[in-house]
Amino acid sequence: MEYDESNLVDLLIHIDDKLTLISSKNKSGKFDSNNSSHNALLIYEIIRLCHPILIGEIELALEALNISMTTKDISRHLYLLSKFQLVNKHIYSGGYNYYFPINNNDKKLKFANTTEGQVVDSGKIRMRIMQSFVLSKDPLSIKRTNAQRQIMQKLHGGTQ
Repeated sequence: MEYDESNLVDLLIHIDDKLTLISSKNKSGKFDSNNSSHNALLIYEIIRLCHPILIGEIELALEALNISMTTKDISRHLYLLSKFQLVNKHIYSGGYNYYFPINNNDKKLKFANTTEGQVVDSGKIRMRIMQSFVLSKDPLSIKRTNAQRQIMQKLHGGTQ
């Protein structure tokens, strides 16, 4: 799908104005799955915690959170997140499109405590996810580990 450049610029300015307005308000608002902006930020946070991640895995993560979203809608959010330079895509080995955050320290959401009152520790979540695919020897985990290595080289000025 092609977009007119002037429409994209207008949209980016509008969203930037809204983000500025939001950032000056109370930041403890409750997540609303019907709010497209909230969904985009949730997708960003999933990518930040689970990168490198495939679009189908983003969809599964959303389903695990009881949020139903089509692949088309996820792609639209990914497009906007990439235009805001929050995420990027790394193509690996025959068309695997892995998404990753451009700045992994740029946290956009703060998770509330669980219903049991436990604190959600995003660092621990990230570490468990990394361990799961680094320790696994299945072909997809090996691809993911290699893609992660290449992404890190890209981000830190190395060559591919």
